[in-house]
Amino acid sequence: DRAIEEAEELADREEELSKVKEELAAVNRLQELNEICSWNEQAEKYGWGDGVPQDYGEALKWYRKAADKGHAMAQLSLGALYETGQGVPQDHVEAARWVRKAADQGDAEAQASLGMMLANGGGVPKDEAKALEWYQKAALQGHSGSQFNLGVMYANGQGVAKDTVLASVWVKLAGFADEDAKR
Repeated sequence: DRAIEEAEELADREEELSKVKEELAAVNRLQELNEICSWNEQAEKYGWGDGVPQDYGEALKWYRKAADKGHAMAQLSLGALYETGQGVPQDHVEAARWVRKAADQGDAEAQASLGMMLANGGGVPKDEAKALEWYQKAALQGHSGSQFNLGVMYANGQGVAKDTVLASVWVKLAGFADEDAKR
């Protein structure tokens, strides 16, 4: 009987230890996420000159640090720096690569930007059908610019069969989204 009791106690301790390890891992992950977010915030300060001299090179350094850890907003911002050539030589292909990383994580602004790149062939081969897919992803999250762009694409039959009804629906949704944003 004593051996059974000791085995049960040991099993309980192991279960408690496992829970503590899980909680510690969760705390460590939250600390890491907090640090990554602070890197993005630091980048934004340098990018906008908020409390520090505006310095795109310094912004680039902090955005890259956060982007390399998977921070979607940092990835999108890094793509924008490459797109415009701020703090780095202009490189549309590298811009598209970073925007795609953010878009793949579900960031509506990044999905809209990738749709625009695909629609115009900026940094990626022009592909209106794929542009339409990315615009749809962003539009379904309420991104009014993507809703409007979908309306235009349906109206003109770009990347999709021409459909004036869907064109009208998307353009109206874009208008409603803009009105909601103004309130």
